[in-house]
Amino acid sequence: MQSFDFKNMSIVEALRTMLDGFRLPGEAQKIEVLVEEFAAVYVSRAAFAVSVQPSLTRAVTLCCVCTATLP
Repeated sequence: MQSFDFKNMSIVEALRTMLDGFRLPGEAQKIEVLVEEFAAVYVSRAAFAVSVQPSLTRAVTLCCVCTATLP
Protein backbone atom coordinates (compact mmCIF):
# COMPACT_ATOMS: atom_id res chain seq x y z
CA MET A 1 0.00 0.00 0.00
CA GLN A 2 2.92 2.30 0.68
CA SER A 3 3.92 2.36 -3.01
CA PHE A 4 0.70 4.06 -4.16
CA ASP A 5 0.62 7.82 -4.75
CA PHE A 6 -2.93 9.08 -4.14
CA LYS A 7 -2.11 12.79 -4.27
CA ASN A 8 -4.72 14.86 -6.17
CA MET A 9 -6.97 11.80 -6.67
CA SER A 10 -10.60 11.44 -5.71
CA ILE A 11 -11.38 8.49 -3.49
CA VAL A 12 -12.82 6.59 -6.48
CA GLU A 13 -9.71 7.19 -8.60
CA ALA A 14 -7.45 6.15 -5.72
CA LEU A 15 -9.50 3.02 -5.07
CA ARG A 16 -9.37 2.06 -8.76
CA THR A 17 -5.62 2.62 -8.80
CA MET A 18 -5.19 0.37 -5.78
CA LEU A 19 -7.50 -2.36 -7.10
CA ASP A 20 -5.75 -2.44 -10.49
CA GLY A 21 -2.70 -3.83 -8.69
CA PHE A 22 -4.27 -7.06 -7.45
CA ARG A 23 -7.43 -9.12 -7.08
CA LEU A 24 -9.56 -8.70 -3.96
CA PRO A 25 -9.57 -11.72 -1.66
CA GLY A 26 -12.84 -13.55 -1.12
CA GLU A 27 -12.86 -13.30 2.67
CA ALA A 28 -14.60 -10.33 4.28
CA GLN A 29 -11.96 -10.08 7.04
CA LYS A 30 -9.14 -9.71 4.50
CA ILE A 31 -11.12 -7.13 2.54
CA GLU A 32 -11.71 -5.20 5.76
CA VAL A 33 -7.97 -5.11 6.48
CA LEU A 34 -7.27 -3.82 2.95
CA VAL A 35 -9.99 -1.19 3.24
CA GLU A 36 -8.67 0.04 6.60
CA GLU A 37 -5.11 0.25 5.28
CA PHE A 38 -6.28 2.03 2.13
CA ALA A 39 -8.26 4.56 4.17
CA ALA A 40 -5.31 5.33 6.44
CA VAL A 41 -2.89 5.75 3.53
CA TYR A 42 -5.36 7.75 1.42
CA VAL A 43 -6.13 10.21 4.21
CA SER A 44 -2.46 10.66 5.08
CA ARG A 45 -1.35 11.29 1.47
CA ALA A 46 -4.24 13.05 -0.26
CA ALA A 47 -4.53 16.81 0.01
CA PHE A 48 -7.89 17.96 1.35
CA ALA A 49 -9.30 21.44 1.80
CA VAL A 50 -11.05 20.21 4.96
CA SER A 51 -10.16 17.68 7.64
CA VAL A 52 -11.17 14.12 6.72
CA GLN A 53 -11.34 11.29 9.22
CA PRO A 54 -9.97 7.84 8.28
CA SER A 55 -13.16 6.24 9.64
CA LEU A 56 -15.29 8.17 7.14
CA THR A 57 -12.93 7.26 4.30
CA ARG A 58 -13.07 3.62 5.40
CA ALA A 59 -16.88 3.61 5.34
CA VAL A 60 -17.06 5.19 1.89
CA THR A 61 -14.42 2.79 0.56
CA LEU A 62 -16.23 -0.22 1.98
CA CYS A 63 -19.48 0.94 0.34
CA CYS A 64 -17.70 1.32 -3.01
CA VAL A 65 -16.14 -2.13 -2.76
CA CYS A 66 -19.43 -3.75 -1.74
CA THR A 67 -21.45 -2.17 -4.54
CA ALA A 68 -18.76 -3.01 -7.10
CA THR A 69 -18.89 -6.70 -6.18
CA LEU A 70 -22.66 -7.18 -6.29
CA PRO A 71 -23.79 -9.81 -8.80
